[in-house]
This record gives sequence, structure tokens and C-alpha cells, in this order.
Amino acid sequence: MRSDTTPTPLTEDFLQEPPTLELSVVIVSYNVAELLRQCLRSVYVALKDMSAEVIVVDNASEDGTVDRLRAEFPQVHWIALPVNIGFGRANNVGIARARGCYILLLNPDTLVHPETLTTLRTYMEEHPEVGIAGCRVLNADGSFQSACRRGFPTPWAAFTRLFGLERLFPRSPLFARYSQGFRPEVEVGYTEVISGSFMFCRREVLRQLRGFDPEYFLYGEDVDLCYRAHQAGWRIGYVGTATILHFKGESARRSSVDAVHHFYDAMRIFVRRYYGHSLLAPLLYAGIWVRRLLARAARFPQLWLLGAADLLGIVAALLLATRLRFGSFFGFPAYAYPTVFLVLGMVLLGLMLLFGDYLERRVQIARALMVYGLCFFVVASLTFFFKDYAFSRWVVLGTVMGGALWGVMVRGGVQIWSWLRHGISPRRVALAGTGKKVEAVAAALLDGHEGSPRAIVLGLIRTGHEKTAPSTIPVLGTWEELPELVARWEIQELVVVDGDVPLGELVGTMERLAPWRVRLYLVGGAEELSAQRYAHEILGQEPAWVMYPVLHPRLRLLKRLFDLSLALCALAFGTPLVFLSAQRRTWWQRWWSVVQGRWSVVGIYVVEGESSVIGKPGLTGLAHLSGGARLPVAVIRQLNEYYVRHFSIALDVEIVLRYCVRKLRREVRAGL
Repeated sequence: MRSDTTPTPLTEDFLQEPPTLELSVVIVSYNVAELLRQCLRSVYVALKDMSAEVIVVDNASEDGTVDRLRAEFPQVHWIALPVNIGFGRANNVGIARARGCYILLLNPDTLVHPETLTTLRTYMEEHPEVGIAGCRVLNADGSFQSACRRGFPTPWAAFTRLFGLERLFPRSPLFARYSQGFRPEVEVGYTEVISGSFMFCRREVLRQLRGFDPEYFLYGEDVDLCYRAHQAGWRIGYVGTATILHFKGESARRSSVDAVHHFYDAMRIFVRRYYGHSLLAPLLYAGIWVRRLLARAARFPQLWLLGAADLLGIVAALLLATRLRFGSFFGFPAYAYPTVFLVLGMVLLGLMLLFGDYLERRVQIARALMVYGLCFFVVASLTFFFKDYAFSRWVVLGTVMGGALWGVMVRGGVQIWSWLRHGISPRRVALAGTGKKVEAVAAALLDGHEGSPRAIVLGLIRTGHEKTAPSTIPVLGTWEELPELVARWEIQELVVVDGDVPLGELVGTMERLAPWRVRLYLVGGAEELSAQRYAHEILGQEPAWVMYPVLHPRLRLLKRLFDLSLALCALAFGTPLVFLSAQRRTWWQRWWSVVQGRWSVVGIYVVEGESSVIGKPGLTGLAHLSGGARLPVAVIRQLNEYYVRHFSIALDVEIVLRYCVRKLRREVRAGL
């Protein structure tokens, strides 16, 4: 068993040593220990008689991946990185240790078909012009993952994708150049880009290209590698007769990384690097910005739907209350319009945002009623300070009551629509596996759905050879009968437990189950809490792991408002004071970075050479106040981790005050 924690930098002798093995499999893992276990088992089945090695680079996982799996897989070369350095750089660490003639870059959330690796090896031997090859990738429900075979994001392809033409014409060779929807799934031939989840590469290609570009943190590195390989004269192959199963996005979903930011930032980097001088570049940048905005907005549909409904309701209630009180819909003096509408709407929407009503996935009528009550007191209080607008507090009361009634009706409608959309009847779940682990997982699932009408365990699908099954679980049938069982029992979720599940057949089975859109989950046992996590996911609840407070939507909004307020005040009142200073340019750039959202007033201290995964760089912070660059790197990381785990606006205010006090003391001492 080999294990180390030292990243290998890319030096001039990168991959210069001659290969001693046929294949090296490099896997970068982050917080997916259970999926990695299944992946490694499928890989060793697929390797068969090949002379090969498996290298796992753990990107500072928080679930103890290396400690949990190294005893089970002693033949794996484990590399445990102390910090998350990004997907591309972590792959380069593994590539630098590879000894194979071919190097497979594989995601940990995949299952490899037993024939896939030999099929790819044969293909590469028969096609020496191909430098990188990929295979057909299936989603967890057996459907085809179109990202496994794409075209280059040329200005035209990017334009058609960013502005929706590709979605309108998915089979058109003209408009679907990127997704290649006009090509058959099962084919063998050339393509332009393959999925980063499975990249079968020649050693000399990675040596020539020096691996992945480290500027890409989480997305885009596969596109960039294929593009550079194409520029170097290599062809990119697609082998549709070979298959893997990909649980797409599991690492990103289980991390606190801002995936939306890194995805669109990768698009921006690619456009800047290869098409920065194109006439379409400004349009592409605009499209990326719009798509980023829409992607963030799509994460909070309630922000737009409930916000628009509340605004419409409160305005209608104001008009109706004015009509009842003064006999006219516009009974206030002319100077009151549109001020009364703007103030009322801003107060209501602002309070809803501050209390998180629009940012939480679950609608809460009680919280909305509380916010409407606060809205009444705020608006009524404003009339004491602005006497010209103190027309009638009865109108204010009637407006808020009418708006609250409308808000309750809207939120009740949202709940009913959610029930209809997801189905009021229980979601139908089946377990696959044998032994005590299955019984423990079933117990966890049953405990998880108690009191909830949205999930029920139908029974067990046996995969072993035991004569008996756990007494608490009815037996539906065997693994070989799975397609018939899915149709007969209308199974919606399939939870596969460790044990005797034939992983070699899992990919093909899910492919046969594609027409039923069965969702697959892999768990390792209730004792490792994986079952409880998946129980939460199946029940439609939030995952069991805790999100960093600094990434919570409501707190991020408050922090952004806090940053903007301080930055605008600093620029407005501080610019004249530093105008003659030699450091005015640096001072102005830092505060302008806060306005742009790239920096924060209070944030983390960025260690040189490391990527900022969680949180923004700060003008000040815990590490800054504690000595900054004079501190050991390990201490800086601990202070950064403490800040993102314990973030609050009160903590930011305290840090800013301490910074100001220290700054003032230094100025006084300098003056003395």
C-alpha cells in the first residue's frame, strides 16, 4: 500500500520516464467515498489481465475517504492532498505519478462496464492518430449523457448554445454543433470534445500538452485539453460501443464549492484564451454573463415567482383599500404617486428577503404572515416621519391585511402545485442487495419517511445466493428479473447496497431500465450514515451534511449588502482623503473590487499558489488581524476554515471594528 500527501509540481521531466505498465487509471476524489468504492470495484473487474495501476488523488475530502478505503484497496496508490487544489491540478498530480503507456482519467462517481477498458485499448492500438478517446456515458437513470461527445465551443457554437438556438433545433447540424444531437449515440468515430468523466489518453499526448491547464478549477479543463490536442495534430475518438455509468455532479453537489461560478468562469477563460480577438467575443461574454445570471436565478424560483406575486398583491390591496376609504382607486394627492407604490413594495420585498422567505426551498405560510405584520409596523412608522404621506393608517392596515391574505393564498397554491408535481402518492423505492446491511438501510429509510407521504419501501431485490432474506423486507424478486419487476411494481427509486450486487452487470441493467427512468442510488450501509443521506434525498429533503454559513443564500445576500454599503461609503468619503497618497491607486482598486463582488470587506486570506474554494478574498479578516503572511500556512488555513464555518454579520462587524481600532492605534503611535 502506497500513500503520500505531497503534490508533485509539473517539472520539465513531466512524464519523461518510459512507461512500465500498460495502463494507469487516475481518479480525483472529493467527498464521494461510497461512490469511489463502487468505482474502484468496477475498475478492477474491467482491468482483467491488463498490467495496470490505479492512482487515487483525494482532493482534501471531508468524509475521510482515504482512511475509509485504503485498507479495502491496498493495491491503490493513494495521494491525499492537504487542500482542494481543483480538479485539473489534482489530475496533474496523479498523471505525474503514472507509469502506464495509456492513462485513463476517470471520475469517482462512475461505474465502468467490464468490457470498456479492453475495448478502448484495442481502439487506441488500431487508431494511432487518436490521442484521446472517450466512450458512451449513461446517466443514473440509463439515459444518454450528451456531454460525452461534443463539438468545440467555437464562437458560432457558443452563440447558438448561449442564446437558445441549439435547444430549439437539437437535431440540426447547423445549430447543434456543440451538443452534436444529430449524431447517433452508438457509433465509433472522431469527435471534437469528450467528457472529462472518462478520458483514455496516450502518455505522449499528456506529456506534450503537460496535462490539464491549472487555471480551470472545476469545469472546462476537458474541453481545453481536447482543443489543445486537436491543435497539436491529434484526433479525438468516440467509442459508442463502450459504456460507463456516471452519477453526474456528485462531487460538486456534496461540496461547498460555487459550481455555477466555476462553470461559467471556465467558459469565460476559454473564450478569452482562444477567441478573445474574435468579433463575437463581446457578444459571447454578454451571453455568458446572462446565462450565469439566469442559472443563479433558476436556483431560487421563489425569489421571482413569489416576489412578483407579493408585489402584485400588495399593489392591488393598496388600490382596493384606497377605493374603500376615499371612493377612488387613486384617492391620494398626485405627488404621492408612484412613491407610495415604490416604498410599499421595497419594504415588503426587502423584509421577505431578509427573513429568507424567497430564498428557502420550502414555503412557510407562518413566516410570510410574520413578515406582513412587520411590514405594517415599518410602513406605519414611516408615516410618523413623513407627514405629507400620512393619509390614512386604516389604508395601510387594509393594504397589509389584503396583501397577507393574497400571500397566504399564493403560498397555499404553491404547496398544492408541489404536491401535484411530485405526486401525492408515495414515491416507490426498492432495495437491491442481501445481508444485514440491506436490513439496516431499509430501517433507516423507513425511519426517514415516517410521517411523510412521499416515500415507501416496496421490498427487496435479491442479488446473492442466500436462501433467506431479512424478515422485515418482502422479497420482490431477483436481480435478473429487475426490468420485469420495475414494470410490475412501478419502481421509481432503486437503492443498491454493498454486497453481492453484480457491478459488472449494473451498467447494462440501467441501460435496459432507461425507458422507465428509474433513479439509481448507491449506499454502503446505514452504519456509515450514507443510507440516511440518501433517505433524505429520496424524501425530497435537504442533505444531511451542513452547508457553510457563508454560502447560505440569505446570509450571502446580507453579506453582499454589507460589503456594498461599506465600499460605497469608503469610495465616497475616503477618496478625497487618499487623493494625494502614493497608495491611492491600490486603495481604490481594492475597494472597487469589493463593489464588483470579486473581493469582500471581510473574507479569507488567500495563500499564494492556492485557489480560493470557499469564500472571497478579504480586505481584512481573522488571518489578516492575526499576522497575515507572517503566520504558518497551516494556521492561515485553520483561520480561514473557522471564518467560513462560523460566519455571521455580527462576526464581520466585530472584525471591521477591531481592524479600525488597530488602524487608529497605529496612526496615533506614528503621530507620537
